[in-house]
Amino acid sequence: LPVAVHGVPPRPDHYEPRPEVEAALRKALLETPQDTLAITPTGLSGTAGLGKTTLATWLALDAEVQSFFADGVFWLRFGQEATALAKLQELAGALGVPINEQMRDVQPVVAALQARLSGAGTHHLIILDDVWVKEQVAPFKQLCNGGTVALVLTTRLKELAQRFGQSQALEPLGEAR
Repeated sequence: LPVAVHGVPPRPDHYEPRPEVEAALRKALLETPQDTLAITPTGLSGTAGLGKTTLATWLALDAEVQSFFADGVFWLRFGQEATALAKLQELAGALGVPINEQMRDVQPVVAALQARLSGAGTHHLIILDDVWVKEQVAPFKQLCNGGTVALVLTTRLKELAQRFGQSQALEPLGEAR
């Protein structure tokens, strides 16, 4: 059965493979007990365009990653304006969780999602792309409690990455060679 992949952008045409980085990311995601992997730039300059989203896309579309997270790979694009509630509701929609009147607040949606994602032996990957504030990430972190959900987040903000997960820092392409 093909993996349910929701919202993952296509890999860009100009994608330049970075085998060492890709292998390190895959290993970090699949072989460590940490439930959250944060992809962040190391350098402060040129923070946009370092390829965080592109690498997360690569990870989401990677065959090994998909076979591990066989119950679904979900991509949620944030940016500065997006709220956790809106993205939790988007995830609920992708998972077929009915949204009712009570779900106007974060906690009821988190509870419904936890119930849906907590099946024994299931593996789901949720990618939070371009997060800016801890409030966007914290409710998703609650979904990791059962061990059936892993998060990948991309962010320009090192402190956010360090706060929420095992940080996988990216060097600018020129220096990585």
